[in-house]
Amino acid sequence: MRRRIMLVMLVILLTVATGHAGWLGNDDQLIKVQNELHEQQQDTGAWMVIAGMLGIGCTIFFGIGAAIGSKARKEVREDE
Repeated sequence: MRRRIMLVMLVILLTVATGHAGWLGNDDQLIKVQNELHEQQQDTGAWMVIAGMLGIGCTIFFGIGAAIGSKARKEVREDE
């Protein structure tokens, strides 16, 4: 029984493999999709740079705020 199933699967695999392998009909569609993907990657890259710069800026401002807060608390304790 197992051999029969394997044989049927092998026959199906060999008959299906000769079909068209791609989901795009011709080269023009493939080039169009590749160009769209390239444009999307460029847009994503720009947004990644902007998000990274924003993250670095927030980290710097957080550090500055923590330093100012620490100094202010120290001054208040000295005044008491």
